Amino acid sequence: MFASTSTDFGPFLFSIVSILLAARVGGELAERLKVPSVLGEILAGIAIGPSALGLVEVHDVLTSDAITVLAELGVLLLLLQVGMEMDLAELGKVGASSMTVAIIGVALPMAGGTAAAIAMGQDTKTAIFVGAALTATSVGITARVFGDLKALSSTESRIVLGAAVADDVLGLVILTVVVKIVTEGSVGFGTVAGTFGLAVAFLVVSGAVGLAGAPRLFDLVQRTSRSSAAVPVLAFVVLFLFAGFANLAKLAPIIGAFMAGLALGRTRHHERIHHDSTAIGNLLMPVFFVQIGLNTDVSVMGDPGVIGVAAVLLVIAILGKLLAALGVFGVRADRLLVGLGMIPRGEVGLIFASIGLSNGVLDDELYASLIIVMLVTTLITPPALRWRLTSPASRPPAILDDPDGPVPEPTGGWFDVGGGTIELAATPSSSRTVPIVLQAAALAAEVRPGSSLLDWIADRRTHPLAWDRGDTPALVELAGAGSPTALRFLEVSGVLERALPEVADHLQRRRHDTSELDPSRILRFPSAERLDALISEDDPVAAKAAAGLDSLDLVRVAALAHDVCPLDLDARRALLDRLVGPEGSPAVIELLDDAALLGSAAGDPDSFDQQRMLHLAHHLVSEARTLRSHLLVLATSELAEWRRQALDELVAKIIDIQRHQRRVGSGDEALVASRKRLARQSAVSDVARERIDAAGDAYVLSHDPDELARHARLIEPLPGRGMVRVAVTPLAEPGRWQVEVAFRDDRRALSRLAESLTDHGLDIVRAGIATWPDGAALHTYVVEGSMRPSARELAESFEHRGKRTLAPVALTDAEMSFDATALPWHTSLTVTCVDEPGVLQSLSKILADCGAIIADARITTDGSTAVDRFALTDRRGQKLDPATVERITNAVRAASRSITTTASGTRAGR
Repeated sequence: MFASTSTDFGPFLFSIVSILLAARVGGELAERLKVPSVLGEILAGIAIGPSALGLVEVHDVLTSDAITVLAELGVLLLLLQVGMEMDLAELGKVGASSMTVAIIGVALPMAGGTAAAIAMGQDTKTAIFVGAALTATSVGITARVFGDLKALSSTESRIVLGAAVADDVLGLVILTVVVKIVTEGSVGFGTVAGTFGLAVAFLVVSGAVGLAGAPRLFDLVQRTSRSSAAVPVLAFVVLFLFAGFANLAKLAPIIGAFMAGLALGRTRHHERIHHDSTAIGNLLMPVFFVQIGLNTDVSVMGDPGVIGVAAVLLVIAILGKLLAALGVFGVRADRLLVGLGMIPRGEVGLIFASIGLSNGVLDDELYASLIIVMLVTTLITPPALRWRLTSPASRPPAILDDPDGPVPEPTGGWFDVGGGTIELAATPSSSRTVPIVLQAAALAAEVRPGSSLLDWIADRRTHPLAWDRGDTPALVELAGAGSPTALRFLEVSGVLERALPEVADHLQRRRHDTSELDPSRILRFPSAERLDALISEDDPVAAKAAAGLDSLDLVRVAALAHDVCPLDLDARRALLDRLVGPEGSPAVIELLDDAALLGSAAGDPDSFDQQRMLHLAHHLVSEARTLRSHLLVLATSELAEWRRQALDELVAKIIDIQRHQRRVGSGDEALVASRKRLARQSAVSDVARERIDAAGDAYVLSHDPDELARHARLIEPLPGRGMVRVAVTPLAEPGRWQVEVAFRDDRRALSRLAESLTDHGLDIVRAGIATWPDGAALHTYVVEGSMRPSARELAESFEHRGKRTLAPVALTDAEMSFDATALPWHTSLTVTCVDEPGVLQSLSKILADCGAIIADARITTDGSTAVDRFALTDRRGQKLDPATVERITNAVRAASRSITTTASGTRAGR
């Protein structure tokens, strides 16, 4: 598009790059310093503007106009989000105290600011605008501080937030009236009354149309549209329509954006709209705040006259809000805390100042003074609130509960939900705080908490709490219900921070996750929600699996633990010790490990090999344990269709094996014992039968009873040191033979035997390894070749190779992938490299030198590429630890021309 015109867009493009980068850096630094990000963005604008570095071409007309347009769009999105987050029901229920505080908090700063401006020689229009700029209160800043200190449910918090919401509405109306007055040049009563009436009329009409029509319109579009973009596009159409109509009515466009937010916030699609508008707002809203810094002349801000004016206005701004707290009556509240909470001007005050400058009402000096006021009030409020909230004067008094014994629960329960609010029917003891809050949170998804409940919680916000595992079912049910409102209430109450710090820390990390654009998802537990959805009729396979279990409690707790502590195993155990007790947490950890194993196996084609499925069936033990693992995999993973089908098929086969195991076993006899018993019957000697009895489970599950008996005959008597015994058996597939080799164990045996097979023109398809405590070893190979190999010649070659040192073989373009979750008892290693003679023996030598024991090896080729899969343990029979994985990686790197390594769950097994 740019190339088709002669306009030079270079200055604009470089300027917008500077703005976006500076806004991000400034906002990030501010967040790290625990101050609002808007302060960092404004200071960033000053730094890159003409007052400092001059990186933005503010004197270029195209650049200046384009930045202004982007900033105006950012303001519209800001007011859209303010409207979406505003609760009209709460505004109607803030009570007499909140409304009185709001009115005083608007009237006093406006009157004081107007009078002071006139006294300092400003004309009437400018003085009115200065007074209006001091009226706003920032909801976001105060709410965040109260929330950080878990005091959002306190009486003071509810008064402040209710008054701040009312302040925003009154401030927007005042802004509209003031802008109309200053642009028309008249301050007559008729103009004021007419403009005020028009603003109120627009609010009423647009509110009625939006609140009634938006939900129906969006539901219709959702039902009829085939495009996933239809809902967010329509949301932006509504935003711009409302802003445009406000402009036609001679009102500020941000009034229309605010009303559009109110309407969109009432639709069932508000979370999707909030997500998409936030993504765009993250780009455009900082442009507005950076522009404020660009328009600020630092040299002017340092002028003694500007500082003097700012000091006078700052005193009026602070005193006006502190005195507003005198409007609190009829409730027990800390008036100083209420007044401090009303001080910050924040975003809305900055919008006032910016509009005043753009309309020529404010000169540079007065604009700079107002910016100082906005920045200082925004900056001082968080520490002031923290000081007051943590001071002894504001702490709730000690609660002396139930001097005559615990209060019994009323017949109808602890809550009265009549009138659309959750009120306490009686006063519970403090020991019931956790279960009461959990019950209230479940109700809060549909009904608003009432004042008696909130006051009861606030009075106990410093009361120590301990989690009772009896409350765990209520928590996992809340997590599965997926209501951000319910979980937000639970967080605000302070219960999570005091009783379940692991969950509170998780939510805090999610809140600071820059990759999460949708704030509503912060208060959700996706695995717990997905589990509840899966066991409904929407997923017949999962529903059938759930029906096969007596209880889903174990799976629900595991899903929640996976959401809260996906990687931190120590935090996971601490959380589970609280939720189910130290004696119950091992079962949940075992289920999480089983699900990781089953999920990894579903993505590995080798898992459908009969031997691998036998291993899995034996490890998972029972059908119930397999079903629980299956459900947890489905809950904790968003599987592609092919992966889901593979998982369901694998689980079905595993359950068939487990059912067959029960049928063929004698009583509770396991499959391993059954196979050994049948193999012993075919053995020809006592020593062969002893060899079968001493065999490991993994080896027994990998072979049928006839093979076990044949192997025992081959091993016994055990060959001497350096001697081997070989058997060759033709397989059903033409050109394939099974080669079985018995000898005394040598950790480099696989590399030597692989070299001998290669020298005989045989391609190794698969290698299996079994060892016994007395040093006996059996290697089983499936090989391909043009002629049947000679057992005698192979034995001689094997013995000859055992007497000399192997020459290292270079690996080309090796890629390694470790996975500690794909196999029950082993660490899986897959090595992909260029297919060259000696690859297997080189790899097996490296593994042996690094202390890894090969339990199974599978070798495949795809054109010129070799893919070798190993099942490994350490010398104690455990999965490989990270140190061993690192040694293997370094050794392969030393033998390779190039290497790529990945790992999944590379930790020691149980």
